[in-house]
Amino acid sequence: MKKSILVLSAIAGIVYLTSCGGNEQPVNEISQSQLDSIKKATEDSIMAAEARAKDSLLNKMAEDSIAAANAAAAAAANAKPTSGSSKPATKPGTTKPTSPAKPTEPAKPATRTQAQIEADKKAARFGDKAAKDRLDQDAANKKDARFGNKDAQERVQQTTEDKKADRFNR
Repeated sequence: MKKSILVLSAIAGIVYLTSCGGNEQPVNEISQSQLDSIKKATEDSIMAAEARAKDSLLNKMAEDSIAAANAAAAAAANAKPTSGSSKPATKPGTTKPTSPAKPTEPAKPATRTQAQIEADKKAARFGDKAAKDRLDQDAANKKDARFGNKDAQERVQQTTEDKKADRFNR
């Protein structure tokens, strides 16, 4: 019995040593062609990312310039045409003093939809100053609403209703 256990343990030891020891190549060795292909793939992905960033900046600049041109065209269309005559000349001593300009009441801002707010959030992340200003105004309206301003409460209520409607329509 002792001999059979001894023989069995010897066979198990031989099997163990042969299964663990025959491979002399390191597993982590990478050939030069594999390194070259990895380097090329990395460079290609970096170049593609830079091209996408450049394209998106160019597209944003083009959108901004189109919007500015449209705004300028709208302003020019709304401007009063000038008649060919100029103001009559006044004598130096006969000018009337002008009364100080009366401050005008700020216009009530229009309610904004949730889609507009989400678009402004996205634009503000990419540096759009006007969108950031609109988001700041929304935050100020919410603060005013919490502290009793009736107009602000109405605007916040309308915004909340728009959010609910937008969620329902999805």
